Amino acid sequence: MFTSHRKMKKILIRILMGIIVLSIVGAGGFFLFLESKKEAKQEAIQYNQEKVVQMIDEQLAGIEMEPIIAKENLILEKSIEELQSSIQNGDLTYLELTAYYLDRIRRIDQTEAGLNSVAEVNPNAIAEAKECDIKSGRRESLLFGMPITLKDNINAVGMPMSAGTFILKDYMPSEDAALVKNLKDQGAIVIAKVNMSELANFTAPKTPSGYSAKVGQTRNPFGPLTITPSGSSSGSAVSITSNIGVLSIGTETTGSIISPSNINSVVGMKPSKGNVDSDGVFPLSYSLDVAGPIAKNVKDVALAYNVISNSNAQKVEIDALDKNSFQGKRIGFTKTDDPKADTLKNTLTKLGATVVDVEVNIFGLRNDKIIYNEFKFDVQDFASKNKLPFSDLGELIEFNNQDVSRRAKYGQQELEKANETEKNDEDFVKSQIAEAKKRLGDVKKANNLDAIVSLNEYDVLVPAVAGYPEITVPYGKNQKGEPQGVLLIAFENQDVELLHLAYALEQETMMRQIPRFER
Repeated sequence: MFTSHRKMKKILIRILMGIIVLSIVGAGGFFLFLESKKEAKQEAIQYNQEKVVQMIDEQLAGIEMEPIIAKENLILEKSIEELQSSIQNGDLTYLELTAYYLDRIRRIDQTEAGLNSVAEVNPNAIAEAKECDIKSGRRESLLFGMPITLKDNINAVGMPMSAGTFILKDYMPSEDAALVKNLKDQGAIVIAKVNMSELANFTAPKTPSGYSAKVGQTRNPFGPLTITPSGSSSGSAVSITSNIGVLSIGTETTGSIISPSNINSVVGMKPSKGNVDSDGVFPLSYSLDVAGPIAKNVKDVALAYNVISNSNAQKVEIDALDKNSFQGKRIGFTKTDDPKADTLKNTLTKLGATVVDVEVNIFGLRNDKIIYNEFKFDVQDFASKNKLPFSDLGELIEFNNQDVSRRAKYGQQELEKANETEKNDEDFVKSQIAEAKKRLGDVKKANNLDAIVSLNEYDVLVPAVAGYPEITVPYGKNQKGEPQGVLLIAFENQDVELLHLAYALEQETMMRQIPRFER
């Protein structure tokens, strides 16, 4: 939920004869510090694979995989609508689709040099797919029978929820998170829980993105152990860019859907705060946390958003997604020295937008202080409601201290600092959110804007604190050869408008990068 893309972006501003450095830092997220923090090097650490592979083998026993793998061209990189079309035409079945993904987890994710994005698999995935085939003539939703993955801080009955911790590695929730109920009501199959940066990357400054005590280190397929998978929804982004499931649900506090989606070349959306029910999702900060979809294309993200968003949230009319959505719009473009900035501006102009340069003031916003205010109390509340094997943050810290090398390999300084908080300063949190909304509102009003666009994930801080919707669309690679994206930011509760703009940009650019794997 808390971003930890390790590319350092330093914005130098002279204040009181000093220099303040803004970093996208080790503990994740945007903090203001007088010195930067650097995460440890990624290590080839993998846990829990034997259990995952055994569960896959048991489900695939007796299923002839060769003819299913031969249908790969009907599955890889296909949209949900395309998959449903192949199934309705009789060229593919829900069982074959689910079996293909399970086998793919076994082949590219759960090997010694695999991606290690999967934390658990659904022991009933094949059985659920068979049921979908029986009921396929009565399909009412495009998500019916579609295998999806969930970040491992979201409760799903029948599968452990760990939030990446060792203490919760075998914890089984008694009921589904609210958003999971919505997905299951539409017939979606939760095929796997996926790894995350432990406790939303809020353990220690040096913890690498994508590392958890439960699963180990998730790898970015575009540069295993060299390019960050980013966090904390790293497993969600890696699973989808690698074609394991059709979409994933991640969570974000400050950039942790946007950042891993950006660096793994997928579409990731953080909806408006309050538009997705957070019940049953392990918290980092109640005031900032939002769950949202990650998929290979905007239309699939929109489909998922319609399902997981609350009934009172405006829904997207999928067939009305419009390539011409930028026509007549005024778009603020945040300043950057990225060499692709001019090309992107020209693209937006070509799409019919008027582009104006803008700056959004980030200084003085303290998302870190909001988290330190809330985390301790949110964890205690969640532990009580969900009957966790610990009652508060202090018990979790003490449990980890009993075997630090395994349970807290990179330390737990962030937990210890958060545990020192004596009282949640609610007035401070409210003032920060109000200030973030004001800053975006001022920029909107001064420039008569419909949305804001920037390269990469560097401008997530203010909309994250404000609770405004964001989405990233793949935009090829940067000068280092790493995937990058375009960040689109809309204003309060303009999720639908944002999805229309993202669709238009995606259809014009079509720059998703696809990782390659040996069979």
